[in-house]
Amino acid sequence: MNMTDPSVPEGNRDFSRALSERLFTVLPSVITEERETLHKATGNTPIGEPPASVSVTPQEIIRSYANRNITLGMEATNDFFNAKTWPHSSLAEVALITANHIRMLYHIGKTYGKEETVLELEFLTTILFRAIDGSDSDGFLRIEGNRTVFHRPDEANQGTFLSLYSEKVARNLGKARIVQFLPEVAQIALAAWGMFSSDEIGRRGIEFLSREAVISSGGNRPTGQTEKTGSGSFETEGRCNVEKVKLLVNLLKDDHVPEDRKAALVEPFLRELRLDEVEAHRLQKKVPDTKLFKVDLLVFQQQPARKIDLMVDLVGLAFFDQKINPNRTIFVKNTGRDLGFSTDELERLLDDGVQTIAFKKRLFSFGAT
Repeated sequence: MNMTDPSVPEGNRDFSRALSERLFTVLPSVITEERETLHKATGNTPIGEPPASVSVTPQEIIRSYANRNITLGMEATNDFFNAKTWPHSSLAEVALITANHIRMLYHIGKTYGKEETVLELEFLTTILFRAIDGSDSDGFLRIEGNRTVFHRPDEANQGTFLSLYSEKVARNLGKARIVQFLPEVAQIALAAWGMFSSDEIGRRGIEFLSREAVISSGGNRPTGQTEKTGSGSFETEGRCNVEKVKLLVNLLKDDHVPEDRKAALVEPFLRELRLDEVEAHRLQKKVPDTKLFKVDLLVFQQQPARKIDLMVDLVGLAFFDQKINPNRTIFVKNTGRDLGFSTDELERLLDDGVQTIAFKKRLFSFGAT
C-alpha cells in the first residue's frame, strides 16, 4: 500500500524515509529493554504480568520524558548551525526522542495495569501516530465508550503507522521555519519539539491506555488526516499559517521590539509560509501597529502537529536576540497554556535555552552557517 503523503516536500521525504528505517531498527529493542527494566524495578514480577504496584502517575511519567527530551534537544550536535541541513541534522536525536515516546506510552500503559500482550510495538506506534495526526478513529484504532479497540494490521500493513508517523514528523520539523531564519536556536527548537510532542502524545496515550483494551487481528484500512482533505486541507493550513504569523508578531509587539528589527524577523515567515497575497499584505501593513492582533487559537485544537510546530517557532523566536526576558517568557507560557500544553517543563526549557545560547556564544559567532 502506498501511503506516501504528497504534501511532504521531497527533501523532507528523504528525512522521513531515513527516520522510518532507523525507527524500524531501534524500536523493537526498546520494548524489550523496558520490560526487563520494569521487571527488575518491581521486585522481579514475572515478565508478562502487571507489577504489583506502580509508584508513579501517568502525568509524572509524561513530565519525566518531556524533561528527558528537552535534554536530548539541547545536547544535539553543533551541525544544527547549518540551516541547510535541517531537519536532516536532527535525525539521531529525533529517533531517540521517538524511542522515549514509546517508552513513555509503555509505562503509561503499565500504570493502568496493561499486560505485555497488550503493550506490543504495533499498538503503541499506532497510538503514537494518532496523537500526532489528531484523528479520532480508523480501521485500526478507535475508542468505543470505555474500550479502546485495536485491530492488528495484516501483513501488508505492518509498520504502516510508523511510516506515517515519520512523514508527520518530517512535515512538522520542516515547518519549524525558525531554524532556517535563526539557525543558532535550532537546539532550542528541537528541545521544544521534544517537550511539546511528549505532552501531546502522553495525553492522547492516557485516553487510549486508560480504557479496557480489546485487540483483534485484521485491520486493513489506515486513515487519518494524512490522507483526508478535511481538517488536513490547504484551507486549514492557510488559516493556521495566518494565525501563526499573528501570534509571532504579537510576541514582538508585546516586547516592544524596534520596528526595523520586528519587520526583519516577520518578513521571512510572511514569505515562506506562502500566505494569500492579500492576507500577507494586510498583516505586513499592521506589523508596525502597537495594538496586538486578535488570534484564533481554536484552529489549532484539532491539529496537534501544527500546534507543536507553532510552539517550536514561538519558543525559537523568543530567543531572536540570544536572550529572553520576562515579557517573552510570560507570553510563551500563556500561549502554551491556552493551547492546552502543560507549562510545568516550559520554564526549564526556557532556562536551558539561555544556557545553550550562552555556551554557543563562547564557541561561535552568531549568524554563522
